[in-house]
Amino acid sequence: MGRLATLGIVVTLGPGILVFVIFALAGLSTGSAGLLGLLAMIVGMGWYPTYLRRLGKRLDAQMDQQP
Repeated sequence: MGRLATLGIVVTLGPGILVFVIFALAGLSTGSAGLLGLLAMIVGMGWYPTYLRRLGKRLDAQMDQQP
Protein backbone atom coordinates (compact mmCIF):
# COMPACT_ATOMS: atom_id res chain seq x y z
CA MET A 1 0.00 0.00 0.00
CA GLY A 2 2.88 2.37 0.67
CA ARG A 3 4.22 2.13 -2.88
CA LEU A 4 0.81 2.82 -4.41
CA ALA A 5 0.28 5.82 -2.15
CA THR A 6 3.71 7.19 -3.05
CA LEU A 7 3.01 6.67 -6.74
CA GLY A 8 -0.32 8.46 -6.36
CA ILE A 9 1.34 11.42 -4.69
CA VAL A 10 3.97 11.64 -7.41
CA VAL A 11 1.40 11.36 -10.22
CA THR A 12 -0.94 13.90 -8.63
CA LEU A 13 1.23 16.47 -6.90
CA GLY A 14 4.29 16.30 -9.11
CA PRO A 15 2.77 17.73 -12.29
CA GLY A 16 0.74 20.30 -10.37
CA ILE A 17 3.73 21.69 -8.53
CA LEU A 18 5.82 21.61 -11.70
CA VAL A 19 3.18 23.51 -13.69
CA PHE A 20 2.81 26.05 -10.88
CA VAL A 21 6.55 26.68 -10.68
CA ILE A 22 6.95 26.98 -14.46
CA PHE A 23 4.12 29.49 -14.82
CA ALA A 24 5.15 31.43 -11.71
CA LEU A 25 8.70 31.74 -13.07
CA ALA A 26 7.28 32.79 -16.44
CA GLY A 27 5.71 35.79 -14.73
CA LEU A 28 2.11 34.67 -14.30
CA SER A 29 0.41 35.81 -11.11
CA THR A 30 0.29 33.42 -8.17
CA GLY A 31 -3.46 32.91 -8.45
CA SER A 32 -3.40 32.09 -12.14
CA ALA A 33 -0.38 29.81 -11.79
CA GLY A 34 -2.09 28.13 -8.83
CA LEU A 35 -5.26 27.48 -10.83
CA LEU A 36 -3.27 25.98 -13.69
CA GLY A 37 -1.34 23.85 -11.19
CA LEU A 38 -4.63 22.71 -9.68
CA LEU A 39 -5.89 21.80 -13.14
CA ALA A 40 -2.75 19.71 -13.67
CA MET A 41 -3.40 17.94 -10.36
CA ILE A 42 -6.98 17.18 -11.35
CA VAL A 43 -5.76 15.76 -14.67
CA GLY A 44 -3.22 13.66 -12.74
CA MET A 45 -5.97 12.34 -10.45
CA GLY A 46 -8.01 11.36 -13.50
CA TRP A 47 -5.05 9.67 -15.20
CA TYR A 48 -3.87 7.73 -12.11
CA PRO A 49 -6.47 4.91 -12.24
CA THR A 50 -5.71 4.38 -15.93
CA TYR A 51 -2.03 4.12 -15.12
CA LEU A 52 -2.74 1.59 -12.36
CA ARG A 53 -4.75 -0.60 -14.76
CA ARG A 54 -1.94 -0.53 -17.32
CA LEU A 55 0.61 -1.29 -14.63
CA GLY A 56 -1.49 -4.21 -13.40
CA LYS A 57 -1.78 -5.67 -16.89
CA ARG A 58 1.96 -5.35 -17.41
CA LEU A 59 2.69 -7.04 -14.08
CA ASP A 60 0.23 -9.82 -14.87
CA ALA A 61 1.97 -10.43 -18.20
CA GLN A 62 5.34 -10.61 -16.45
CA MET A 63 3.96 -13.08 -13.91
CA ASP A 64 2.56 -15.29 -16.69
CA GLN A 65 5.98 -15.47 -18.38
CA GLN A 66 7.75 -16.69 -15.25
CA PRO A 67 7.97 -20.49 -14.85
